[in-house]
Amino acid sequence: MSKDWDCYATEMAGKAAVVFVDMGIAEDAPIERLPVAAWVQVPMLQPDPEGLLAATEAGAFDAIESALKARLVTKFTAYVGRVVSDGRCDFHFYTAAATGWKEQVAGALSEFPAYRFHCGSRPDRDWGIYFERLSPADEDLVCLRNRRICDTLQRSGDRLEQARPIEHWAYFPDAQARARFEVMAAELGCEVVDRIDPEDPGDQFGVRVSVSAVPSHRDIDALVLPLHRAASACDGEYEGWETQVVGD
Repeated sequence: MSKDWDCYATEMAGKAAVVFVDMGIAEDAPIERLPVAAWVQVPMLQPDPEGLLAATEAGAFDAIESALKARLVTKFTAYVGRVVSDGRCDFHFYTAAATGWKEQVAGALSEFPAYRFHCGSRPDRDWGIYFERLSPADEDLVCLRNRRICDTLQRSGDRLEQARPIEHWAYFPDAQARARFEVMAAELGCEVVDRIDPEDPGDQFGVRVSVSAVPSHRDIDALVLPLHRAASACDGEYEGWETQVVGD
């Protein structure tokens, strides 16, 4: 396991879900010595109306997760994340071999007799479960990065209450695609600050646009996602945003 873990809210099969995932392990995945996906599924006793974990059970599931990690994680088994959705929590691992997996899980959960569990495993050399189920999809990743930047601003003393210029970068395969994006960005209230033209063959056409807004946790996704979608619609890539810290 790495130290770079994060969580995000999403939908799975049309139902609300919260995913907690080891983001850092993606740099090494798939890990050749851990070719087997293994999981433990634990139904909740009293999920909230959306099928997510209620506050009354949060402590129990933290303890269940800790017990599973303590018993199962070794140099031959890595814990990579969990999915909370549809009234259950799925804990995901990758291991060298799943021999005795059910017995190990049963031993880990023996102190939680109120909770039933299901477990299983299958070969997954490409780590498909990690990349397709646990890793954030494109827009989920954008929102996760937005939250991280807002968190950093807060730690720097910013109360995230004042509007200020927020600058965004995007890159495109040609000048025409960039120009189309500039029109769409203007419709979203942005103005062009700078254009970055290619210096070498293969370089892309970049643009930096700016808009005055409050970079709060509540508002930032509504500002960023339309620009991200506009860049994609123009065959480009939205590369992120930055702003200055505004103190008291």
